[in-house]
Amino acid sequence: MISALLRCSVVIVLVRFVCGFASAGGWTDFPAQPGARIIHVANSGNDSHPGTRERPMATFAAGYNRLRDGEADVLLLRRGDIWELNHFRWGKSGPTGADAGWMRLGAYGDEKKPRPVLEANGGDALVFTPGYRSDRVLSHIAVTDVCFLASARLADSKSASSEAAAISYIAAEWRGQGSAFRHMHCENVKIRGFSLGFNMGHNIEDFRLRRSVLADIFIAGNGHAQGVLTSAKGLLLEDNVFYRIQHPSTPGVDAISYFSHPGYITAEATKVVCRGNFIFRATEGFMVRAGGTYEDNVSAENGIAAMFGQAYGVNPTAGGVVANIRNNLFLNNGGGFSIGNTNSGKMEDNLLLRDPECPQSQNLTLIGRNAQRQGMNIGVHNVTFQRNYICGEIVYSSGENDKASYSGLAVAKNRTGAGPIRGKMSDYLKSIRLQGSTLDDYASILMERDRATFREELTTKPMINFYRAACGLPPPRSP
Repeated sequence: MISALLRCSVVIVLVRFVCGFASAGGWTDFPAQPGARIIHVANSGNDSHPGTRERPMATFAAGYNRLRDGEADVLLLRRGDIWELNHFRWGKSGPTGADAGWMRLGAYGDEKKPRPVLEANGGDALVFTPGYRSDRVLSHIAVTDVCFLASARLADSKSASSEAAAISYIAAEWRGQGSAFRHMHCENVKIRGFSLGFNMGHNIEDFRLRRSVLADIFIAGNGHAQGVLTSAKGLLLEDNVFYRIQHPSTPGVDAISYFSHPGYITAEATKVVCRGNFIFRATEGFMVRAGGTYEDNVSAENGIAAMFGQAYGVNPTAGGVVANIRNNLFLNNGGGFSIGNTNSGKMEDNLLLRDPECPQSQNLTLIGRNAQRQGMNIGVHNVTFQRNYICGEIVYSSGENDKASYSGLAVAKNRTGAGPIRGKMSDYLKSIRLQGSTLDDYASILMERDRATFREELTTKPMINFYRAACGLPPPRSP
């Protein structure tokens, strides 16, 4: 039944997102540009071939060498094929103009076949870099429809103690102006077995990750693995699946590490949007130190549901951040949702739930004022909390009457102290005609999402609305 359902056609929807318009079906459109080279690569090809679909090249490196720096050229790998890719340095840029197209690494061939696999067994897989002490800018580069796999780390997970990133953006001692990386887009990418999914520093502007799957991101023992580690100036994380991020359910991981996250968004990031993501079985949900928009996400069976705005152990964003937190489901997490260092915003229509098998209260904690390194976590100010359903309490870490920590708050129409809900994962899966009874069953289906099998039942909103109905709530209001 599951395989038959996964072959259903994609629901056609027009979606507008923060960084531009998506094409029909919600996928980002990368139209071919006049004069662009389109290079095809297949295991059965030959590097002496011209790289056409009928006569593909054979190796990743040969295909890359045919791309022209500064052009909207495209490198396509055949679905179902496998290449080894160890610390490959990508130093070519796409066009600099906003309307001149994108340089893209993608896939071609039968969409019923799996994504082409880039297998890394020697550390990082793909490293974007302008070069050491360079002033060059890499711009408008997209990675779509490929799989990065660290198979050796998965095969010997108890010995996988070193760091390895699927995709890194590195500009060592960069000497240019602004950001070394601008307009980086990743979509329908699958990553498994690394310690870092995406590794980037402060030199990146406009990073977008959409409809991708990151699973079994870990370091053996009790390490600090990260799905996305970023300080991007302009960040979109949308419709992704994060599953088993430094979680003991991954073989080789001894215990939860609260320094690991599916998404670690530093206080230096700006214009952050986290929308429609599944976060299952991670040590924590997203760490969103920079504030921004957090909506329509599902965070379930994590060590902590999520942490927003507040800063422990780092310099907080000076003066606090804006919080727009709406219509999220936090289910059966070890700890609830925390918010701090916030100067304005709204938290509304969220569900902090537990079922009878989860003993932990799902509290909403407001972190009070406290000094952090060379800065100050200002507490929570000028935020509206309304229509949230909480299987726990609203907790003020500094005491509700601490005016230095809390001011201008509007707290209304929330349901607190709610007991366990009756809705179960097995009921939800049955409601969308999928087999299985556990979160892992659903995650195993989500992990296989691909361009041809992506549909509404495999996005967060149906699950959120199911649990809203289980609480006797109507669908959320429009923002």
